[in-house]
Amino acid sequence: MMQTRVKTTGRDRPFRPWPWRMALAVLLLLMTPLAAARAEPVSITATPIPLNVDKSEQAEIGRLRYLGGLELRADSAHFGGFSGLLVSDDGRSLIALSDRGSWLTAELVHDDDGRLIGMERADIAPARRPPGRAFDPEALMFRPRENDLLITSERNHRLIAYELPQTRSRSTPYRYNAHELARFRPSVLEAPRDFANLGKNEGIEALVQLTDGRLFALEEGGENPADTPARGWLIGSKDKVERLTLTRSVRFRPTDAALLPNGDVLVLERRYTALGGVAARLRVLEQEALVAGAELQGEVIAELVPPVSVDNMEGLAVRQDGNRTIVTLISDDNFNQWQRTILLQFELRPERTR
Repeated sequence: MMQTRVKTTGRDRPFRPWPWRMALAVLLLLMTPLAAARAEPVSITATPIPLNVDKSEQAEIGRLRYLGGLELRADSAHFGGFSGLLVSDDGRSLIALSDRGSWLTAELVHDDDGRLIGMERADIAPARRPPGRAFDPEALMFRPRENDLLITSERNHRLIAYELPQTRSRSTPYRYNAHELARFRPSVLEAPRDFANLGKNEGIEALVQLTDGRLFALEEGGENPADTPARGWLIGSKDKVERLTLTRSVRFRPTDAALLPNGDVLVLERRYTALGGVAARLRVLEQEALVAGAELQGEVIAELVPPVSVDNMEGLAVRQDGNRTIVTLISDDNFNQWQRTILLQFELRPERTR
């Protein structure tokens, strides 16, 4: 019996996904994250800088003792604009997030005296964007209990969580490089209704988890007089939201916050205006003062004004090193060639120095 072979077109050929088509799809799917993780790292030039450019011998300012600083430069369109900052408990690893939505990971290098002298193994990659309108990350924090990285986004004011992979032991974000962090999927969390009334460029820049699990959030606010406080929120479980305020000085705005070992909150504020010039300062808020309806004052423990090394300081991280509390600051250069990305480290003294 003679058989006739009929040539078929792709349109006429029946669809058979298995084995080779499906196998190819699975292979490509598996290769995608591996390719991302193997992407080339970014080359960062880290130049040590003094605390005071006019007095290189200065080592203390307010309650801070200088532990070294770096001016950071990199030939990458994703580098710069860092508003969120985390430093690992051992002080070796750094995670930063830019307001264009890029992760930066790196290893910090210290000398035998614990002074910051360099940066190694830097990696940078764009974060996955959540659904919705503008994505402008500001505050960044790690929540061990929830096992996620929590950020705030400005313009379209939201709380966004990047959940870490579940492992047998609770993992930390510092085990991942930027290209691995870039694979984490974002989820938008329910935020207080007040967030919808925040100014376009005046959103939540300071966010910290208190010892009782509540979130403490502070708005940046606008260029308002000193008698106009910054609004704050205590966000608890079961949608419980309480309001409070933080007094402000003219032209200073809150830009980040971090929890101190004793449960108090350290707030970073910055001034970057044509009239006032550039400056930054740190304030301590006692945990007992963080209650509904409070008008927070706090203690200013240090103020950085030129010729002290300072720029548009927006990122703050705190860690404990034995009996020492280590404070790290990073600046947001706004992707502007006239500004700098600087990283500063200090030891927080228990009492003010003279």
